[in-house]
Amino acid sequence: MDSRNEKGLNNSSQKENLDFKRLVDIISNYLFTEKEPLRDEVIAVMNERPSL
Repeated sequence: MDSRNEKGLNNSSQKENLDFKRLVDIISNYLFTEKEPLRDEVIAVMNERPSL
C-alpha cells in the first residue's frame, strides 16, 4: 500500500472510529482471498460496538 492510500484509509478510519490496523488486515485479506469478511470480523474493526 502506498503512502497516499494509507493516509486516506487512516483518515477514513479516524472519521468512522475504526481500528486502522484491523481495517488494513480485513482489506488485505479480502484482496487476497476475494471472500467477504465475516460479520464478527467487521464488528471487531469498530472501536465503538453497535448496540441493538
